Amino acid sequence: MLDFPLRIDSQRHAVVFVQMSRETLRRSSFLDQRAILSGPVTRFVDLDEMFERLPSRPADRPTHFILHGAFCGSTLLARHFEELPRCLILKEPQLLVQIARLGNAGASAIPGTRSLADWLNAALILLSRTDACDSAVVIKAPDQINWLADRLLDWDRTTKIIFISAPLRVFLLSALKSRERRDWLHNRARGLRAQLAQVPFTEELVAEALTDGELGAAIWLLNSFLCSKLLAGPASERILAVGSEALIGRPRETFHEAVEFLGLTRDEEIRRALGAFRPINYYAKEPDARVHFDATTRGAALAEIEQQFGREVDAAVAWGTRMGAGWLPRSPFPVE
Repeated sequence: MLDFPLRIDSQRHAVVFVQMSRETLRRSSFLDQRAILSGPVTRFVDLDEMFERLPSRPADRPTHFILHGAFCGSTLLARHFEELPRCLILKEPQLLVQIARLGNAGASAIPGTRSLADWLNAALILLSRTDACDSAVVIKAPDQINWLADRLLDWDRTTKIIFISAPLRVFLLSALKSRERRDWLHNRARGLRAQLAQVPFTEELVAEALTDGELGAAIWLLNSFLCSKLLAGPASERILAVGSEALIGRPRETFHEAVEFLGLTRDEEIRRALGAFRPINYYAKEPDARVHFDATTRGAALAEIEQQFGREVDAAVAWGTRMGAGWLPRSPFPVE
């Protein structure tokens, strides 16, 4: 059984752990509150005691990250990775989400006197504690972690980041198709206000004055800008930008590129698994959900949404193109 650090409980000044088997951990869809149902035990560890007991360095194996904008197929990439032997995938680890929220709220919101960097290092040490047989740990972090990418790269010199996104138009079609997702856009825009203010062409935006489509375009511009900033930085050789549509249309080639990029092809077991690769044409965020992600089904679904919301998407794409006009040609991800 493995004790997985699930989240920070600020009121109890503790970290909540869930106990589960490695196989349950490997196959769990989301490691959040629902993960508690997968294991028999949760326990609390006092934060000060935890910091004192933590080793000062990460585990002796690479820790990599999948960063993404929402609705862009990152779960599909994680599902491919979890089919590999000797590679542990941690999907949506809530400890990192908690740290992002604490950072957004300012240092005063962090329990105790620890800095954001202290918290992030502690979380990464906890998350990388796995069996020595693992070739790598790959952490799929939600989009609110993207602004922490520089700190993730500083974790150690072997850390690499795969940044995955959809074209702006595809992102908007996915984000505007339901009321639930539109509500998500509004909530995310509020949560990312501090980050939007750091981007030259979104710094003066007032989220409340934007349409749903404009909110979606602003969030896409932010994530794409963060990725381009990483690619222009000193650690650019440790960043791989992956287009979600390439992953769906050419899963074998795109996934092989990602595995090669992380250096996992040095492992003979993993090379054999790649030779037997079978494209996964669906992904599941909920146990009973099956969303087809083969290129044909994907294209038909997007065409149907286009019929319903095409005009709204056209307006949002035009708005986003105007907002990022001077920078957009250098974006790692296309508009259309």
